[in-house]
Amino acid sequence: MLAGAIREAIGDEIRIVDSAATTAREVREHIDAAGLRCRAAVSAVRFLATDGAKRFARVGSLFFGRPISPADVERIDL
Repeated sequence: MLAGAIREAIGDEIRIVDSAATTAREVREHIDAAGLRCRAAVSAVRFLATDGAKRFARVGSLFFGRPISPADVERIDL
């Protein structure tokens, strides 16, 4: 999400390493190798947050790529 802004600031001469993408790829490979990947379509998504629902919905919408309503966020205490 920030790669574009960082790229603008530092230019093309410096390589950006996205550890989240690398980690996700590794986890996927391990899940596939163990035969644990779920092939069923996702039927529901639950949002649980330890922070406020409004803030989670605002920030989460950016990461999730679609609007999240604060009413869809369940606040939990750990």
